[in-house]
This record gives sequence, structure tokens and C-alpha cells, in this order.
Amino acid sequence: MEKQPIWKQTIVVSILICTFSVIILVIALDLLYWDGIIGISSEGIWWGFLIIPFKVVITFFYYSLPGFLLAVLALIFGIYLGLRKRGRILSIYPIISLSIGAILFFFWCGFFYIPWAWAHGYGMGGALLEIMPFVICFYLIFLCPYLLVSSFFHFHKERLLFKITFAILFLLIIGGVIGGRILANLHTSKKGEFEEGLTFLLQQAVEEQNSEICEEIKQYYNEEVKKTPTLPEYGEVMYQEKYYHCITELATKLNDISLCERLKTIIEARHRKIILRPNAVQDCITQIALNNKDVKICGGDEVCIKKVSKAAGDPELCGLIRNKFIREDCLDQFK
Repeated sequence: MEKQPIWKQTIVVSILICTFSVIILVIALDLLYWDGIIGISSEGIWWGFLIIPFKVVITFFYYSLPGFLLAVLALIFGIYLGLRKRGRILSIYPIISLSIGAILFFFWCGFFYIPWAWAHGYGMGGALLEIMPFVICFYLIFLCPYLLVSSFFHFHKERLLFKITFAILFLLIIGGVIGGRILANLHTSKKGEFEEGLTFLLQQAVEEQNSEICEEIKQYYNEEVKKTPTLPEYGEVMYQEKYYHCITELATKLNDISLCERLKTIIEARHRKIILRPNAVQDCITQIALNNKDVKICGGDEVCIKKVSKAAGDPELCGLIRNKFIREDCLDQFK
């Protein structure tokens, strides 16, 4: 390594550092977004362990790529400086340059993020606290691999480092492919079983016109969550969709608006990661109004009135709408 020009040594070391940084980043993001990986796996996609980190990094780079590159270049410059001044990779120069780069990266992120944070009600302190974890993670993701790589070079164990690097990459790739396929097969079948259970209860409730069976859908979902605490997003989506259709179909058939109120349970629950239908109650009421072609059931909801006027073929009902744009849109339906 000593016989090589300084710039070549700098490139080799930088590539090794970036390799270990990417490995750490992929593993960390996979653990952080494990639910998302399971959700992707349920669609039969085995390379979710790469998709999630890729999407997160792309989103991150969209806002901060120049600042990120500036910080990385600062680290590379520090490595070059250490080789030139001290004749070794393990020195204080890369740590100083990386620290300066991290500070520059922090200000770059702040330049774009803080105005957005202020616009959304964050104070200066809150905005800085939002940025700080990303900068610290960035700093550690490059500092730790630098210390690891430079230590191997310092003790002249470069060949061992190369072997370890290739072994880790090989194990991660092979393990990711095999593990991804196993995970995809497992959760594809689990998703199918879960959907079958929900569909069976939905059909039973509609056939028997028994709204209490709709509550069994909720109970079935809660039991599955207890069995599988990490039940991915598809479980929440399926549950909300089936429960919504169960209540709405029965409310429409039984002409019972009170049933629609039950849908508040899937809107108002604070623990929900997603809310599929934020207007579920009104949507349910609208279906009953459409079935009866009666605007009185709408309760003054102008979108509901617009739909009922179309179903009833009565443009005069559009006159009940106060909002000018919705009213004009309602009248346009009859042109």
C-alpha cells in the first residue's frame, strides 16, 4: 500500500469506507422499516430489503444531496491530508474534516428544512431537534467505518480486510436473497389466509343481514394482531376495507343510518398508522341516500346532494348546494 501514490490509496480507502457505510445503512434501515419490508414481501416481492433503503435514501438525497456530497468530500480530503502529512490513514485529519463536513451538512439541511418547519408550526428548537438525529447518524455511519478500515491498514492487515469485506457482501447478498424469498412466501400465504377469513365474515354478515358479524371482523383482526404484533400495513388496510363494506352494505340494505356511526371506530382510533377512509361515516350515509334517492338523508353534505341529484335525475336538487363550485359541477352532470 505504501508504494502506491497517495491519491490511489485515498481512493481505495474511500471505497472501502463507503462500502461499509452502505452495509450499515442498509441493515439499519431494514431494521427500522421492518414492517414495510414485510408489507412488500406480502406482495410476493423478495427484494424488499433493498427497495426500502433505496426509497428512503432517494427521498433523503432529493433534499440534501449537495450537502451530503460536501460532507463526504470533506472526509476524503481528510484521508488524503492524513496520508500526505502523516504518511498514514489513521490520523486526526479525517476525523476533523468529517466533523466539519457534518456541521456543513447540518446547516445545509437546516437551510431547507427550517423554513418548512416554521411554516408547519415548529419553533427553531423543534426544527433543529428534527434535523439533529439525521446528522448524528450520518456522522457515525462514516466515522465507524473509517476507524475500522484505517485500523486494519494501520496494522498492515489490508488483505484480511478485503477478505472480510467480500465475505460480508457475499453473506448479505445470499442471505438477503434466500431470506427475502422465504419471507415473501411466508407472508404471501399469510396474507391470503387473513383475507379469506375477513371475506368469509363479510359474506356471512351480508347474507344473514347481521351487523354483529361485522364486529367479528374487528375481533378477528384484533386476534391476528395479538398473534402477529408486526402485522404489516396490508392487515390494517384489509381490515378497514372489509369492515367498511360490511357496515355500509348492511346500513344500505337495512336503511339504518345509525349503523354508519360504527365506522367512527376506524377513523378516530389514534393508534392507526393509516386511515383508509377518513370520510367513512359520511360515505356510508351517502350510500343510503343514493339507495333511497333522498337528499334529506344527506344531512346537508353537498357532495352527497350532488350524487343524489345525479342518481335521481333531478337538476333542481343542485339548488340546495351553497358552494358555488360544487353547485356548478352538479349542474354540469346534466349537460
